[in-house]
Amino acid sequence: MAPRYILTPDVKTYSEQLYECADRCQFNLTSKYVTKKENGRDVHEYYFIINGTSYAQYKGVSTSKLKDAKNEAAGLIIDSGTL
Repeated sequence: MAPRYILTPDVKTYSEQLYECADRCQFNLTSKYVTKKENGRDVHEYYFIINGTSYAQYKGVSTSKLKDAKNEAAGLIIDSGTL
């Protein structure tokens, strides 16, 4: 399997695949999230930091779950071809 082989999200979530890719390819993957109130609802914003470089332009946003924002951010990074 190629080091950056990505499956469709119905097999594994994008965030799981991104962490596996970080392990295989030996890059430092961290993340940051912010939860704030907007119109009485929690809004979760999530983005990844790869080798010390912040990828806030690929920010996942969700009004339901932090997990959804995390998967959206991972999907944006994977789809962008950054890896």
